[in-house]
Amino acid sequence: MDPSELLDSLTVEQIENTSFIVLTHEDTDPERAQLIANTVGEVSSELFSERSSNLRATVYTEAALPESPVSPHPLRNGLLTLVMGWALIGLVVLIHRSS
Repeated sequence: MDPSELLDSLTVEQIENTSFIVLTHEDTDPERAQLIANTVGEVSSELFSERSSNLRATVYTEAALPESPVSPHPLRNGLLTLVMGWALIGLVVLIHRSS
């Protein structure tokens, strides 16, 4: 994986009012996403701890495999498409009747 691809698929967010951060990685392969997230977390915590004499970083919880796909949501997307399609058809009928 190209380093820029890795950076584009990683997200790091601090949990509000805590010293915890959440690292996420999006990938089409759940096992690879889990491996990358756990590896980046472990390597980052090691580097951080080595470079700081006052602070220590540890992985609190390792990444887990999702039980179902996170994205896309086929049912939600299908229903949204159906509603938008009917709305578009209704709009076309209204425009056609008023002209």
